[in-house]
Amino acid sequence: MRAETIYQTLLGQAKSFKVEAGKLTLYDQGGNESLIFAAVSK
Repeated sequence: MRAETIYQTLLGQAKSFKVEAGKLTLYDQGGNESLIFAAVSK
C-alpha cells in the first residue's frame, strides 16, 4: 500500500510532461523527473 500512496502522490505532483521515443516522462514543479513510463511490445 505504501508504493501505491507514493505513486499517487507523484502523479498528483506532476506539472509537466514529455513524450519522446516511446517514453512518457512526468516532471514535478522543480523540473525534476518524477515518473517515467516506457512502451513495451509483447
